[in-house]
Amino acid sequence: MQTYWLRLYPQQPLSLADPRLIPGRVIRGALIASLRADCLPGAGHDSGPCNPRCQYWRSFGSSAPGSAIRVGDAYATLHDTIQPFSVSARTCPAAPGFITENGHGIVDTAIRAWTFEQISADPTRRGSLLAAWQPICARCGSPLVACEGAVVQHADHDWRRPILSVSTVSSRHRPAQPFSAESFAQPGTLLSGGAYYAARLEVPDTLDSLLRDTLANGLLIGARRTRGQGLIRAELIARPDPLLTIHSRIAAFNRAIRNEQRFYSAMGIPFPTGDDGAWYFTLDVSTMQPAVTRQPDPLADNKALRAVTVVRRWLRAEADNGRSTATGLRSGRRLSLSGVFICRAAPDVDRAILEQTLAYLETHGVGIGSERGYGTTTVCDPFHLEFDPI
Repeated sequence: MQTYWLRLYPQQPLSLADPRLIPGRVIRGALIASLRADCLPGAGHDSGPCNPRCQYWRSFGSSAPGSAIRVGDAYATLHDTIQPFSVSARTCPAAPGFITENGHGIVDTAIRAWTFEQISADPTRRGSLLAAWQPICARCGSPLVACEGAVVQHADHDWRRPILSVSTVSSRHRPAQPFSAESFAQPGTLLSGGAYYAARLEVPDTLDSLLRDTLANGLLIGARRTRGQGLIRAELIARPDPLLTIHSRIAAFNRAIRNEQRFYSAMGIPFPTGDDGAWYFTLDVSTMQPAVTRQPDPLADNKALRAVTVVRRWLRAEADNGRSTATGLRSGRRLSLSGVFICRAAPDVDRAILEQTLAYLETHGVGIGSERGYGTTTVCDPFHLEFDPI
C-alpha cells in the first residue's frame, strides 16, 4: 500500500457546497467516472468486469479490505499537512484563533477534561480541590467553544490555520424555458495565491500505475461540468513519514496523562486508578458513518481491539445539504459523526500487535463506507498535547 498527498489544482471555477472542501466521496466519484470510459453502457458490475478492458472493476469492484483506492477529504491549503480541527479542540468565542493570529488561543481539552472528570466523580476527592478546572478562556473568562475549519501542522508544536484567498467567479446563463428571458448567474470558486486542494490517498501497489494514468488526464469535479466548470489538474506527491511514529505518539500521550495525574497527586488527591500499568491512546475519527443498532464505537468490529475499552468520547454530528455535488440534485440527507475516543488498553495487552492494528486503522479507516473516505482515523493526534493555549 502506497500513501500519497493528492494535490488538486482547479483549472476552471468549481461549483461546490463548501469552496474550502472537496469531500473524498466526490473525488472518488470523479475517478470512477474516468475509469468507466471503457465500460459497457449501463454495466452494473455486480459480479465482475463488464469487458476485458474494464478498469473500474480492477480499481473499485473488489470488496476485500485494502484492495481498492481510498481517498480522504481534500482541503484548500498551501501545505499538505492539513487536517480538520479535533472535536475536542476549543477556542475563545470573543477572539477565536491562535495567539499568533491575535486570538486568545486554541486549546485541546481532551486530557484535562477527562482527568478532571475522574477526580470530580468522587465527592470526597472533589472537596480537596483548590480550584476546579473549567473550559474557559484564560484571558477573558469566556466559555470556550468548538473550533471550526482546518489546521496545518508546520512542525512539532507549530500549528496554524490556513490563510487563503477564495474568489467567486460568475457566468451568465440563459434558461431554456421559452417563457422566461431572464438570465441568472452561475457562481463558481477559484483559489489564488498558489493554493490547491490536498487529500490523503491510499493506493494498493498493483493499482499505482493505473491511478497515475487516470490522473494524467485530469478530473472533472462539481456541478456545471458541461458549462465550463470543474476541470482539475491532479498531482501525486509522495507522503513523507509522519513527524512521530504511532509508538512515539502513544508514549507522548501517556506521559502527558501521567503528568496531569501527578498534578492532582501533589495536592494530596489520590487518583482513582493510579499507574496500574494500563496505557491509553486516542482515536480521532472523521465523518464516521454510524451504525443505527449501537452507540458509535470505532473498536467494535475489530477482534484485535476487543480487549481495549473506550473510557471517554466526544462526538459531533454532521449532515450534508442533501444534494449531489456533481448534479446539484437532491440525494437525501446523510448523517455522519466525527469524534475523539480515549481508549484504555489493559496491562496484559500485547502492545506490538495493538500498534500494528492501530497502524492498519490509520491506513484503512474505520466503520462503513471507509472506501469512500469516511472514517479517516488518526492515533494520538499530536494536537491533543496542546492543553495550554497556543
